[in-house]
Amino acid sequence: MKKIAVVLLVFLIVASTNDKANAVDISKLTKEEIEKLPKEELLNLPAIEILSKAMGQKNFDSVFILFMESMLSDLKFYNKLLSGKQSLELDKAIKDFQKSIKSKPTGILLVREFDELTNRIDQLNPKLITASRASVINVDNLVHAQGTWVFENGSLASPIQTSKIHCNKQNMQCMEAVAKISNFDSGSGGQILNLHIDYLDITKWDVNEVVAEESSSLCVAYTLTINLKEKKAFKFRRRKAEVDEMCKGIATKPQILKLVDGFKVGWDFHKKREKKALEVINPEYTKHIEKLKAAFEK
Repeated sequence: MKKIAVVLLVFLIVASTNDKANAVDISKLTKEEIEKLPKEELLNLPAIEILSKAMGQKNFDSVFILFMESMLSDLKFYNKLLSGKQSLELDKAIKDFQKSIKSKPTGILLVREFDELTNRIDQLNPKLITASRASVINVDNLVHAQGTWVFENGSLASPIQTSKIHCNKQNMQCMEAVAKISNFDSGSGGQILNLHIDYLDITKWDVNEVVAEESSSLCVAYTLTINLKEKKAFKFRRRKAEVDEMCKGIATKPQILKLVDGFKVGWDFHKKREKKALEVINPEYTKHIEKLKAAFEK
């Protein structure tokens, strides 16, 4: 079933490069011709016809229907046994789903609606991903720190992120490796794992703290401070005076980040995603459950 969503994503990526829309008879088009359709036009075509061409399978209808039944069942729009056959119950479930996303309830799932359906399934069961605990260790001429960076006001640029910092007094340099997972709740696009390494020049090292500077980034510069007494680490981030066009979206006001417990950050983020997952379920089902809860609490 995941293969179907991936095939659709590929079609949408290819189609996104086209911008001329024309009326189309899908039955007369080849797979290659469908890939050349403008994205906006492709999004408003029946998903079953597009995917049938994309998969190149005979008798694809039953596979697609089974796929829809499964997803609509998970989202509490459909409560019958999966059959792979069209039915009045499935037609109603599709219409109810279309209503929930403010689409016209036709009973025929369009590509954009199918994409939203798979997106909601991806959000339905968020996985718990956590990072390492925060720590600062000072041994002779070496300092090691690890944790997850958050802004001092509590906001998160990358909730699933972990950093490890190694500072060496002999060469007066710190190396920081940062790994993060981004692109959450993006639907069939999936998540992206990024890793980057920065080198910082140490400007101060005494019994109280280590201070290092990093200015190789295009848009911002950082001052890293590791407090050896309190076992804490901070970063002072500021936008560079001469910035590239790409940097305009970055805040001009300096910001302070602190290195905190990655497990707690990951856990809190997971709980928020669990709460958000409830929003993708059939709203009528949610109302019914709330009524049942209220009845039991009386």
